[in-house]
Amino acid sequence: MKFAHVSGLGIGIIAASILPSASADLLITAAYDGPLSGGTPKGIELYVENDIADLSAYGIGSANNGGGSDGEEFTFPAMGATAGSFIYVTTNDTAFSDYYGFAPDFVSSSMSINGDDAIELFHAGKVIDVFGDINTDGNGTPWEYLDGWAYRVDGTPANGGLWDDASFTYSGANAVDGCSTNDTCSSVMPIGSYGGGNGGGNVVIIEQMGYDFVPAIAEVNIGDTVRWIWGGGNHSVVDSNPGTCDSVGAWFYSDLDFDTQIVEWVVPEDAPESIYYICDVGFHCKGGMVAELVVLDAGGVDSDGDGWDDDVDNCPDVANPDQADCNGNGIGDACESYEDCNGNGVPDECDIANGDADDCNENGVPDMCDYKNGDLHDDNGNGYPDECETELPFIQLQEIRIDQPGADDDEYFEIRGDMSMDLSGVWYLVIGDGSGGSGVIECAIDLSDMAIPQNGSLLVAEDDNTFGVLADYVLPGALNFENSDNVTHVLVMNFYGAINDDIDADDDGNVDYAPWQDTIDGVRIIEDPTGGDHTYLMDEGVGPTDDGFVPAHVYRYTSACGHFAIGEYDPEDPDAVDTPGTENPACPSDCPADVTGDGEVNVNDLLAVIGGWGGSDPVFDIDGDGVVAVNDILVLIGAWGPC
Repeated sequence: MKFAHVSGLGIGIIAASILPSASADLLITAAYDGPLSGGTPKGIELYVENDIADLSAYGIGSANNGGGSDGEEFTFPAMGATAGSFIYVTTNDTAFSDYYGFAPDFVSSSMSINGDDAIELFHAGKVIDVFGDINTDGNGTPWEYLDGWAYRVDGTPANGGLWDDASFTYSGANAVDGCSTNDTCSSVMPIGSYGGGNGGGNVVIIEQMGYDFVPAIAEVNIGDTVRWIWGGGNHSVVDSNPGTCDSVGAWFYSDLDFDTQIVEWVVPEDAPESIYYICDVGFHCKGGMVAELVVLDAGGVDSDGDGWDDDVDNCPDVANPDQADCNGNGIGDACESYEDCNGNGVPDECDIANGDADDCNENGVPDMCDYKNGDLHDDNGNGYPDECETELPFIQLQEIRIDQPGADDDEYFEIRGDMSMDLSGVWYLVIGDGSGGSGVIECAIDLSDMAIPQNGSLLVAEDDNTFGVLADYVLPGALNFENSDNVTHVLVMNFYGAINDDIDADDDGNVDYAPWQDTIDGVRIIEDPTGGDHTYLMDEGVGPTDDGFVPAHVYRYTSACGHFAIGEYDPEDPDAVDTPGTENPACPSDCPADVTGDGEVNVNDLLAVIGGWGGSDPVFDIDGDGVVAVNDILVLIGAWGPC
């Protein structure tokens, strides 16, 4: 607690709301050995950490010259003490008043201490706090306070009798020699400034001087302690209605007189911006004994107590600390009438907008509620409303490139289907390992706005020039396909999941749930067929390459076999078979010398090869060296007979 101002200070103890006493509710905050005649004032300051119902459970004693404990030498009277207040015990009340400017609370010979003596604080006969080492003469120790003072570090709790030098700050010996008052001394003890666990704000001093409160307007903050100091006569402090002399007492009401020389009040969190107060004794208020506290950090009115002032609360009459306003109309959900068919406390329209509920028929009602209402059905049990299902298109995934030397600028995928076929509801997914293990949706591309071109091949690429071909759809950055590990590329219908969804949470290789209507086509691209990440959904897998890597390029043969094959890593390789946007190669023949296709290598095949002599027609170029020549005849003769 910081100390704002002290002048003409008189300390009293006020009764307040009563809480059960606890041994940590009181602690020693200062020890002082003054410079006036006889080394006075001598004594201690105590701080009331929490309200104390009966102070008589506490007592103090001094341990002189390192001679050990003398036990409890002074016991406090039966009375209450208020949290945040201070108690002063001295041997000489006149010297105390002269030096510190206000009267002490108690006078006791138990505080006949010099700057080398330790002090003990007792609760129910047990030591709960100690200043100094009771078994050590303090001369020359770090805690010596001869003609000086020691003051407790803010927030340091009672030590239970185990002394620690670091828990106090010290003026040093002889620091106050020659001083007549604490205020004018070059070494000022920070009296009444300790900040414990019940606050930490300022102590704001307001003095009663004749028929005035000084200052008449005091600025405070929540948590500050306001301390009114008696200056003579019989007075009071009580809050009032502004401009009147009505005694209200909603915030504080206490006498301020010889018996109650200090009134303390801690500014609460719900304090208003201004508190007008008066002295209601006799005609003092009408004579002008009025004043005001200005609470600088006061909040406004919070009618529903949810922590939001009414002027900014989007639902001021119903507590809604989260201020949820899912539709953004400025009215809190807690105050707005809305449909909530699934009873989750969120308006249906927001469940749908946030993607937490599907609305396939776009009627503003979550599908799960349409099911219950009988407005949607799922007779085929695929988890997607029958009324919203689209017939699966007959399309095939034809070709994929996921890697190449250097930057992967030419990633693409190709789909074949009937010309002008609408791909509404079709999605392209890649399922890999992500950050959650196998079965993570790494890529999800909606093809709904696309259609199969006239040539029957839809090319979707990352670049607008893919091996000299202009793609039908260019999606920069969307095709960053994983080019290591095992992955699954798949076409699905009506995907309603999201990227990073984990469809195999336990990584057992089985899909836990499939957030789409149906699976159309796809392929598993394999790097490690014996382990690694799982692949899903498709029977057909392709890979690894002969050198043990995941295929950089895969394509599907277009003729009857229809299987996937491995292409080349480098698209510039002469053997590469990238055919983006056009039909892929046919299935390789099991009998290449049967150029006529009649199931037998015979003279008809020989005549056909001779007819193509010198050309490069791959049908007649049996050995694949680029020219029809004698080597092809030799291969043909070697295969003579039925295939």
